[in-house]
Amino acid sequence: MPAMTDGSVPSKLQLKTSYRSISTIEAIYTGGPCAITRDESLLFCTVNGDVYVVGTDDGRKRAVLEGDSELVTAMAVKPNGAHLVTASRSLQLRIWDVASYKVVRAFKVHEAPVIVMAIDETSTLVATGSADATVKVWDIEGGYCTHNFRGHSGVISAVQFDARPSRLWLATGADDCQVRVWDLKRSTHVSVIRGLAFAGDGDYLLSGSRDKVVNVWNLKSKGLARTYPVYEHGPGNGGPARDGHDGEWRATGQAGLLHGRREG
Repeated sequence: MPAMTDGSVPSKLQLKTSYRSISTIEAIYTGGPCAITRDESLLFCTVNGDVYVVGTDDGRKRAVLEGDSELVTAMAVKPNGAHLVTASRSLQLRIWDVASYKVVRAFKVHEAPVIVMAIDETSTLVATGSADATVKVWDIEGGYCTHNFRGHSGVISAVQFDARPSRLWLATGADDCQVRVWDLKRSTHVSVIRGLAFAGDGDYLLSGSRDKVVNVWNLKSKGLARTYPVYEHGPGNGGPARDGHDGEWRATGQAGLLHGRREG
């Protein structure tokens, strides 16, 4: 060890190391709902009013799904990973193509924000539970309502499909501390029935109700053939239903006329 000129022993040299940033990890979550694909390859996180798509292999952002300026309140991804469904305080439901990260459909679903949602195992139906105390089931590809369930007296706080596709059951829970299980294959009206009409050929029966839907019943199979949402308000919701004897039917209400064609 070299000696100092004054005869003292030198102290250990103090070295400093500088680092250069090669990447930056930015915030990918600011609170709210999240979803992950079945294979756990993509994570969808809410960042303010947008949704970030993050790869779980490297933590890198794949895309930003721009919102509608309102906070996202619920989201779910199809089991097959093809689409992401989001809902926001704007009352809009958006369906995103995960491959292109583009909106393929958007429409209003409830009279109050959607709080929870779930998608069935076939990736066909999405159930939305709202602060308006209703639960609705939607055909994702078609963008139409298949069921409108009323019965809870509080904000819907949980929805879940039965994992067995052969049994279309939907379980719901709400702030009223009640749990209800709905059979989508056997669902009937959940409010006062306002009108009935037999189809001209006698094979079908139409029923209109205050639950805002018109049901078409197959009298041969004694089962529900189709449900049509009416989206009307007031005491005349959904009825009475009338058959036009021309292969078509009509359901009148305070908001106007719903027109359809019998199937089969």
